[in-house]
Amino acid sequence: RGSIGYNIDMTEDGSRLAVASPFFARDDISTENSSVGNKDSGRIQIFELEVSPQKSWKKIGGDILGIGGEKIGYHYVQLNSFDGYKVFFSRGEENDEYLRVYEFKQGNEGWTKFGEDVPNPLPKPPAVSSNGNRVVISSNSTSTSSPGQVQVLDLNEEADGWKEAVTAVASSSMGGFGYSISMNSNGTLLAISSMNPVCVRGITCTTGSVQIYRHESSRFIKVPLLRIDDGYGNTLQESERSDNTIVGYDVSLSGDGSKLSVSGYDFNKKYGFAKSFFVDSLFYPGCVSCPHREVDFSDPNCTKTKYGFEIIGNTTQIIKKTPDGVSPPNGVPGALRIDKNGQGVKLLNVDISPSSMLDCTLVIGLYLERIVPGSLGWVVGNENGGWDRSIVMHDDRLKGMSMTLGYQTPFYDELVTPETKKWIHIVAVFSQGRNSYFYVDGKKANVTRIGQNGPGLPDIYIGQPANYKDHYADCWIKEVKVFDRAFNEEEVEELHASYEAELFRFNTSSAQ
Repeated sequence: RGSIGYNIDMTEDGSRLAVASPFFARDDISTENSSVGNKDSGRIQIFELEVSPQKSWKKIGGDILGIGGEKIGYHYVQLNSFDGYKVFFSRGEENDEYLRVYEFKQGNEGWTKFGEDVPNPLPKPPAVSSNGNRVVISSNSTSTSSPGQVQVLDLNEEADGWKEAVTAVASSSMGGFGYSISMNSNGTLLAISSMNPVCVRGITCTTGSVQIYRHESSRFIKVPLLRIDDGYGNTLQESERSDNTIVGYDVSLSGDGSKLSVSGYDFNKKYGFAKSFFVDSLFYPGCVSCPHREVDFSDPNCTKTKYGFEIIGNTTQIIKKTPDGVSPPNGVPGALRIDKNGQGVKLLNVDISPSSMLDCTLVIGLYLERIVPGSLGWVVGNENGGWDRSIVMHDDRLKGMSMTLGYQTPFYDELVTPETKKWIHIVAVFSQGRNSYFYVDGKKANVTRIGQNGPGLPDIYIGQPANYKDHYADCWIKEVKVFDRAFNEEEVEELHASYEAELFRFNTSSAQ
């Protein structure tokens, strides 16, 4: 009756079972004020396994009933896995979807509605922590013109409802984010897949990636994917050149967060697949703010460089000391030395154009020896003649230090000359079509600009832009980091604090 068993769920130990019947028509209330009567009210029932005198299922508490047209449980029903004392289910069918939660009250032996219904457009089954105190909702977008987002809600006993645990997680790219989600038992790791809606509709094109987020007290910080380029078997991100797959139809984290399973479709072999991975072998779970790309010349072996780079011209990567005794300042064990035209490094296949990264945070740590007369002080970016995404240290057209946003963009009201003979930390936050920000040593510039960047080059250059002379800065470069999202002010401050702490360690070690 009412499509019983349309959706079901069970606790981890198998002792409780939730059964949804979304087309159930109740007959216990008047239909005078309902345009649809009691049709498709929906019903949720929870059963508990009794083992004596013989194994059987006994209904716990009364039925949970919707009202006419609510079709509760149509999209999903889910118990918290630890004890099944909370049940999460959908309310509504199309264009009016919500998450509703009931909890079992031991004293009155019944199910009670908890908090207000939570809007859940384009609903996917939620991810729920084992104790039911954290729930994650994906509002996956089926449109390529709008991004999806994922909400993380925590139980608020005092207010008898839910509160937003962190700012909603969203992607800078359009559409497909949050296609599938999964969370570990204690709610500290969250896996999210992204799928191009156009490709998903007809299984027509390669798409898909999986990202993991780790809970950090006030927000989820993305734990980036380590791309393993040894073929189809070990990848969690579609690469059309080698994989020809759809990745991320469904994702599932194990309770302890150590394993991740991902399903997809292989166009070459013409079959679907499910693969399991050890999380620690693919991701960096210990990272606090992990770059999309990074090169750190202060590491003698450059072991922090996750992707390849190419030395240009007569550039010298200084490690410890050169034969003539020259070494990086203040005990920094290694740095890239730029002091003339024709020097630099190219980070291979790092595309920071707006079509690849709608938002981007570019970071450089450097030490200026002097301000070179007649040179523009360009230090990093993808410049190709259109004021493309770059960081500049001393260009009078830009009032000294600045970042470039597709047009001439001073970030200070008056000329600001950077300090020399000092390690400096620069952060440029690029947001296409929105406010973009420039930071020096953790402090935001007093002018805000709108990002209007063109494509630029498909690689990042460090030290000097490709095909340009007299743009360099006379400097030592310790590190460059690229993030594929826009950092907020708090995160910039954390980055700067980490940078200063590392410089302090270097300086202290060299003095001993």
